[in-house]
Amino acid sequence: MTVFFQRLRTIFVVFISLFFGLVVSQQTWAFSKVTHELVCEMAYQQLTAEARQRLDALFEKSELQQTFPQACAWADDIRRQDEFKHTSAWHYINVPRSAKEVLPKHCASRGCVTESILTMRVRLQNQPEQDWQALLFLSHLLVDLHQPLHVSYADDRGGNKTKVTANKQSTNLHRLWDGMFNVKTLSEQDRQQFKMDSVSVYHNEYSQPVLLFEQDVFIWGTESLQKTRSIYQQLQHSHSYSKQALAMQSDWMRARLLVAAARLTHELETVFSSSSMQLTNRSKVNIDDKNTITSATESPSMWSTFKQWLSEF
Repeated sequence: MTVFFQRLRTIFVVFISLFFGLVVSQQTWAFSKVTHELVCEMAYQQLTAEARQRLDALFEKSELQQTFPQACAWADDIRRQDEFKHTSAWHYINVPRSAKEVLPKHCASRGCVTESILTMRVRLQNQPEQDWQALLFLSHLLVDLHQPLHVSYADDRGGNKTKVTANKQSTNLHRLWDGMFNVKTLSEQDRQQFKMDSVSVYHNEYSQPVLLFEQDVFIWGTESLQKTRSIYQQLQHSHSYSKQALAMQSDWMRARLLVAAARLTHELETVFSSSSMQLTNRSKVNIDDKNTITSATESPSMWSTFKQWLSEF
């Protein structure tokens, strides 16, 4: 009996260790609820009063005991429920290693993030007073599409199979980018600091306007893919990220999330405001030999609108 209980105790200790190790890992590395909340909060704050009122009325139908920004992680929360297991594929898209742009043909038969955004956009436009699930899926998946490793390669499981070292700690590439910066708390000071930092690094990262109000999800995906290609190219030299390298990539990610927030504002304003501005930019994206997106056709009115959007934080 003594040996039995010793073994039982050993199994229990191992289980507890694994459990808490998993919990810590998820809290540290997941593209966290807080990240989704902050992006949705930035978008929500910039809506017109009419759009915000109509969004609030729709969100109340969810009966979730949360605010809309907090509920922007709902699409992650429900993925393991039987009713929603099929939605796991909606959070990413895989492309061939040779791809330089994201195209509709890259979407898998079980779905992908670009197709799901388009579906949720139509659902929400068709039922802006009823389809609260479309609201939460759209708000969540739009942010996911702006994370580079959510546009990646199937043979590497979106970076999950590639081992890297960051600040002398081992992880994998996807976890590293999902947790590019840790935002663990949500005090008012934290929120304001995040926004100010994001606005600051945006100006440093984007010397030229990007297609901020473009509604083509494949352009959004192509932007993320170009970053993904750059990340994998850098791995040819090293699988280790220094503190300085992490800081640089964190700045890029903050700026990227600010772009996501601006685009989400536009999506929601288009649905919920009767006088929403039509800002869609129909310019083409050019991809040069260095796999970077270039576009000099962003209209001045769009750019000034976004500058005003930034100044209101």
